[in-house]
Parts: sequence; structure tokens; C-alpha cells
Amino acid sequence: IFYGSPVNNATVSQMQDDVNILITGNANSFYYDETTAQWTPPSSFADVMPPAKGWYQYAYVGSAGLELDFTGELNTGNISTPITSSAGSGWNIVSNPYPSPIDLQSLWDFGTNPAVFYRYNGNSYNTFLAAAGISNPPGLTKYVPSMQGFWVNAGTYTAMTYTNSCRVTDPAQAVDNFTKSTFPLY
Repeated sequence: IFYGSPVNNATVSQMQDDVNILITGNANSFYYDETTAQWTPPSSFADVMPPAKGWYQYAYVGSAGLELDFTGELNTGNISTPITSSAGSGWNIVSNPYPSPIDLQSLWDFGTNPAVFYRYNGNSYNTFLAAAGISNPPGLTKYVPSMQGFWVNAGTYTAMTYTNSCRVTDPAQAVDNFTKSTFPLY
């Protein structure tokens, strides 16, 4: 699953009650370090998951789904996370840092952030082009559920900046043919 924390100062250990996290040996929890083009496990369960930073957790998600919970102060307001373009050809995993869906077209905001977003559906990556409001394949909407991680290509950008104006007040808007249910994480 690609995800991020909707609360401030969440640590990797907060996921431990939801999934079995391994950070050494056969690690199963990672962030992608674009500067080295490497999947990197956290160094400690006490590592803080910065708002809007994307993570990958290998976890079996059965038909009953998987519930992730976080404890702490909910993220709100302006949030910025660094993105880079070097060894990994500019590919960065970021996430929706809010406890509500976001609108990718509002996030793009005509040049404030990168315009192309990639989300994983469990089998393949789908593209959403914010400038045109279209996806390939069709069916992926401009809405990203809470905690959902996604890829962006930094290009010349050095940060992804989120504001409350990109938040959506109706969680049902984040349901599309891509996510298949109300709040899934892939």
C-alpha cells in the first residue's frame, strides 16, 4: 500500500498495531529516496513520518480490507514536502496529508505543483493529468482519498505544497472506478 499519515508527528510505530512492520532484514516498510533511487526502510520505529511524505508498506489486504489508524493532531493548513529530481529521474512518492480527500486539480493550481500524478491500483499505475482534468485509463477522478500515497515527477519543482483549498468536504467524491470503495489504500 502507498500511504501517508493524516496526523502530525506520527511515528512508524503507530502502524505496528495494524500490520507487521519489519525494518531490518527482510524489511517490508519503505520510503523512496529519489536522490539515491533506492527504496529505504526507516532506521527506527521512532522515525517520524513527515506530513505529505509517501510510504510503501507491503501488507496482505484480504477481502475484509485493512484498517489503519493514527493517533495525534490532525494535519491542516499549509503543508509542504520536498521533492527532488536527480538519481531517480524525478520520481517522488508523496501522499494526501489530510484526514479528508483532496482535489488534484486544486493541488496543481495552474503551476504551483507538478501537473501529472500517478496512482497505483494494485495492478498497474494510472495517470491523472491535472491541467486537462483527464486520466488514463478513464475512470480515475481528480480526487485522492485521505492517506493515499501517489507518485509525482518533480521536474523543476522542489516541493509539493498543499493548502486547505485543495481539500474536499465530501468523502464520497473520492470514490471512483480506480479506488473501488470508500477509503482504500493501494
